Amino acid sequence: MFPNKLFDIACSPLNNFSHFYDFYALECPILLGGNCIRKIIQVKEILELNNFAVKALIADNSTHHAALIVDEQKNSFFYDPSLLQLDPVSLDCDSVLKSPTVLHKAYMDNPSYLTLSANKGFSDILFAGWNAPNSFREHKWMNFFLLDEALDEIPKTYDMEFQRVLPKKFYFRYFDKQLGYLRSVLFDCQEETFRIGTAFTPDFRDIKGDDYKHFESQTGFHLSDLMEVMEFAKHLAIDFHNEKLMYVMDY
Repeated sequence: MFPNKLFDIACSPLNNFSHFYDFYALECPILLGGNCIRKIIQVKEILELNNFAVKALIADNSTHHAALIVDEQKNSFFYDPSLLQLDPVSLDCDSVLKSPTVLHKAYMDNPSYLTLSANKGFSDILFAGWNAPNSFREHKWMNFFLLDEALDEIPKTYDMEFQRVLPKKFYFRYFDKQLGYLRSVLFDCQEETFRIGTAFTPDFRDIKGDDYKHFESQTGFHLSDLMEVMEFAKHLAIDFHNEKLMYVMDY
């Protein structure tokens, strides 16, 4: 029912810095993926060609974005590619909302689960829980969305940055097929240091020689080039937030 290209979006890397390139109309390598809004924009571009409508859902307890998909028969589906969700989940079937949906089981050593539930008596409030076992550790993440506040127009990738402070760290999160779990490269913008490790765990260390070859084999991108992109993004972020502050003061 849904195009296979959604799988590519779900499996693409997630980061919190490429939107600064977007703001200044600068090109950021496509292999580095993007933030949650970028993924929703990509979903919309694909599904609109297949006669689906795609709206943006913004979590009421964070700035995270997911997609509300509506087909020609007005059936609704929830899809969050940032959580490695392979296929949209129907919101019109009570049984689906009561049982976990397995995500990315084909790759992860421990299956990742998405559990959707509607608040009793308030069917327009959707709770989305993500249980992402990573290297035999569990990471649980909960967002809730107001379905009747879904946006017809997808925000720009940098719109949420106007609500945030200058980031202290940048991350690049990707799925390591060889190891079977999510990994991240972290850049401390204040210390200007890089570390690599298992996502959602404290297991991070300094980057060493063997990491360069392994990283490229999993992402198709040079780790040294990623580091340069993240370092430059720091300067873009500083400029962005300085301009935002000047705008607020002028207003």
